[in-house]
Amino acid sequence: MTKVSVIVPTYKPGDRLDRVIASLDAQTLPQDQFESIFVDDGSPDDTFERLKRLAESRPNMRVTSIPNSGWPSRPRNVGLDMARGEYVVFMDHDDEIYPRGLEAGYEVGRTNEADVVNGKETRTSEWFAYWGAFQEDVSLPAKKRPRNLSPWTTHKLFRREFLLETGIRFREGARMLWEDVMVDIDVYSATDRIAVMASVPFYKWVHSPGENYSLTYGRDLDEFLASIGMMFDYVTENAADPGFVDFMKGHQYGNRILTYMLGPRSLRRTDEEFEHVLRIVPEFVERHVPIELDARQTPVNRARAHLLRTGRLHLVRPLAEADNGVKVLADSDVRWTPEGSLEVTFEGTWVGADGRPLLFRREGDRILRHLPDDVAGALPQDLVDVTEELAKTHVDLALTSRADHVGWPVRATHETVVTDLDGGLATVGFKGSAVVNPRSGVFGQELGDDVWTVTLRAGFLGFLSHHPLPYDGRSRVAALPGRFAVAFGTKAGKLALDLGGGQRHVLDETAPAAKQAQIVRAGLWSSKITVPMRGVEVALGARRACELRLRRIDDGQELLLFPGEIVADADGARVEGVVRLPRGRYRIAIRDQAVPAIWGTRLVATSGRSRRVTLSVRPGVPRAKRWWGQRRARRQAEGSSESR
Repeated sequence: MTKVSVIVPTYKPGDRLDRVIASLDAQTLPQDQFESIFVDDGSPDDTFERLKRLAESRPNMRVTSIPNSGWPSRPRNVGLDMARGEYVVFMDHDDEIYPRGLEAGYEVGRTNEADVVNGKETRTSEWFAYWGAFQEDVSLPAKKRPRNLSPWTTHKLFRREFLLETGIRFREGARMLWEDVMVDIDVYSATDRIAVMASVPFYKWVHSPGENYSLTYGRDLDEFLASIGMMFDYVTENAADPGFVDFMKGHQYGNRILTYMLGPRSLRRTDEEFEHVLRIVPEFVERHVPIELDARQTPVNRARAHLLRTGRLHLVRPLAEADNGVKVLADSDVRWTPEGSLEVTFEGTWVGADGRPLLFRREGDRILRHLPDDVAGALPQDLVDVTEELAKTHVDLALTSRADHVGWPVRATHETVVTDLDGGLATVGFKGSAVVNPRSGVFGQELGDDVWTVTLRAGFLGFLSHHPLPYDGRSRVAALPGRFAVAFGTKAGKLALDLGGGQRHVLDETAPAAKQAQIVRAGLWSSKITVPMRGVEVALGARRACELRLRRIDDGQELLLFPGEIVADADGARVEGVVRLPRGRYRIAIRDQAVPAIWGTRLVATSGRSRRVTLSVRPGVPRAKRWWGQRRARRQAEGSSESR
């Protein structure tokens, strides 16, 4: 039985094709339970020959070639005609499907008898793409909402018979912009059975330059606007639900027109290009966008819409300049709770492109935007007064994996802070906190052994700031059940969480309490060394193998290696191991064999003629200098990966 068909249109993918093949080879769904269908759209290079060679060693891979159609629509339709799977997935020729994607997605579809499974999608160009769409799993039956199908791509699982029965196809033709959005419009209008799989990553949209159709969107402004108009006409003609029509038009109007064409991004255009925008956009809005949709927009977009509707086009660019580069300037602190969760406290201030606080005006108990006089005078009071909007500020944290770029939400609590300045001016910010529980951070499941970047996501008035959370405090170490965790500041001064010691090992971030070290007889010829650790804030039962390295002091040549263990439990954190030493004096170091982390302990073990072993603490300055030098070198080597 073929459970899933993965349909991949290709056109000169180059080396990016290797990424697609590797992700399909890595699927946990058995290879004999899904098929991959590659439809080459007349690539002028050797793509089709490569595909045929790849298929020779993959029984579940089928390939075909068609004359160039100029867009992925035709090859997708050809692939749908060839498909035999219960569900189909439309994949781009430079992306990835996460290893459990097909297996978990199919199970969600089968269990829910879903026509569509909207699996968690990520983008390598964003810290946590599609935040609102993947906040929770949605099982059926459930109320149908547009966000359950968002984002408006076709990187989802569709029940094949549902597509065939409803006749849903991709619109064919060269440069058929938004063809995937129009398929989703048809899908949303045709079924209520849409499940959401937010707890398992499904699809990774990899941002890569080169032959990528989506990168050409917006280069020709007339084409861009005409294609949006076609989309508006399509949803009006094909969606039966007036509420959905208004949603889709309002969504595209806000994102494509008010934000992309009239917002701060418009400042990148030349004066000639911007003048052209101001000639073509008013006519489009007059024809396609009912004025009632303005009220659905964010405050900053409502202001742009007002200038557009009232013909004050000369003020659009000054408003875009006032809105340009608005983000949050933040700071944070962390501590481990006794239960083994990381408590993050933070505060932030909204700033402009120059990094200075964004200014507001106070008039009595009202807070108003501080805009250029001509812009403020052209806007109605309700678009300048933001007092009620202060309560609508949203602030949350997210954890993003460095290994696979998957982001997970972390709920935060916050309060808005208005700080009065001289001259009737004020700034707006917030302070708050969140708790990261490594044992339940992914929809009740534990976070994987990885380095996680902690990001702050804040929204106010329609401004959105999503950036790594700054942190310049000391590293904080916890021993959680089964593993160690280190919260640390990267070289770039950002907060990160290392689970499992991939980058910040417990030996890197703690120190041996050498004066409290002990040695006791463990057998006829063996002794047990115990070295307490300083710097572990929480000890809940972690263990990790390590190695005791003893080098003879007299000649510096003989190196003895013994297995050890890093332990953190109710008795505290320590390194312990059993050694058998010939007569002599040995300097002791402790190393994790998996990563280049080492302690130079200043401990000296002395084994006498009677086989008794004693410990003493010696300065060991040359050794310490070498160790710290090695540590600095490791930190510098890690810098490039930390600076993300």
